Amino acid sequence: MVWAGIGAVRALRVTARLAWGVQTSRLRRPLLTSAAFTMIGTIGLASSIGASWARHHSSAWGLVATLCDAFVYASLALFALSHLPCPDGARWRMLWPGALLIGLGLSGVQVFLAYSLAGRLERAPTLYGTLGASSVVLLVLFVIARLLVSALFLNAAILRLRGDERDSRGTAAHAPGRSSDQGDEASSGAHTGAGAANRARAARSGTAAAPSPALERNPAKDDADRSVGSSDRTN
Repeated sequence: MVWAGIGAVRALRVTARLAWGVQTSRLRRPLLTSAAFTMIGTIGLASSIGASWARHHSSAWGLVATLCDAFVYASLALFALSHLPCPDGARWRMLWPGALLIGLGLSGVQVFLAYSLAGRLERAPTLYGTLGASSVVLLVLFVIARLLVSALFLNAAILRLRGDERDSRGTAAHAPGRSSDQGDEASSGAHTGAGAANRARAARSGTAAAPSPALERNPAKDDADRSVGSSDRTN
């Protein structure tokens, strides 16, 4: 039992490392971790036995006890997931989706075994019933392992999605500031270009309109010169 607990804990640590993508150290105090794993399994088994006892005495209370086992399984799963490798700063709130998946999954398995498969095994022949019971035990262990692995990867996927959402929100918050700055720079550049063009046109028009002093003519002076020339010819 001790070595089985140590092997199970090591397998869960490897799965958590792959799910979270974190580096882990060697397993410390393997005997203590094996004892904790055995304690979790014992509490879960005791809860299942209590629900089975309630079903034998009262079908209604048995169903209530079976459904209440989901809370017990989820609490045990949350305790186990919180002691497995996870990113720094990860809180228990980040682990409850996987724990809830384990609780609901185990409760579903228990309901299926109690209300569907148990009666079939009791009505089956002796040899078939023995083989069927062994197959059920292996199937339950397989389902428990799949639920544990799925819970770890579910928590890791949810945490990554939340991180991507925060990054996208931060990028969207900085984008309007950069756009306004670019718009201001573009408008100022446009105003500067327009001003330069206006000044150039004004300079060209001023140069073309300004007459040369040497070529400028005065009509009054020309009439005076012609009258003086006529009087000289008469004399």
